[in-house]
Amino acid sequence: MWRWSLCAPIEVKAAMSHPGLLVRMPWPIDATDDKRFRAILNDADAAGITATTAIVRPWVVAAAEGGYPVEFRVFVTTTGATSTTSYYTQRPLGTRWLPFAHEAARLASLLRLHVDKEVEFSADFLVTPDGKVLLIEGGPTPQFGADPCCLAADHPMGDGAVVLSL
Repeated sequence: MWRWSLCAPIEVKAAMSHPGLLVRMPWPIDATDDKRFRAILNDADAAGITATTAIVRPWVVAAAEGGYPVEFRVFVTTTGATSTTSYYTQRPLGTRWLPFAHEAARLASLLRLHVDKEVEFSADFLVTPDGKVLLIEGGPTPQFGADPCCLAADHPMGDGAVVLSL
């Protein structure tokens, strides 16, 4: 699986979710319509970052529910407090997935120890068929482009909530 060190543009995410979909090349020049990618590149430029790196990792099979992978997005505040949500808003998750969501929140809190104390972030996790909760990637908070998924856009981050459906 390919990930970009700064951000995964919409075209890459679309291609991953729809096998066979043509992805525009070359990168990142053709991603100019992707507002999220442009914002990340602008921030990188302001910080003096002049290159992005493609990172390749092995594909990990996720447990599935209703035809979608079981994934969670955890938002972490500067104090390590979390709010956790199912990644896929179109498919509700039942309460049997709550222990895995809590484990994702616990793991995201541990990441807090390795992130600058003034930076809030999100962390995405998947659940494997044998019940392991694995980190997929880290990202920004909703105000900087991360979809709040099943959380309301104005949800108070760090309230400890776990929301598995809309």
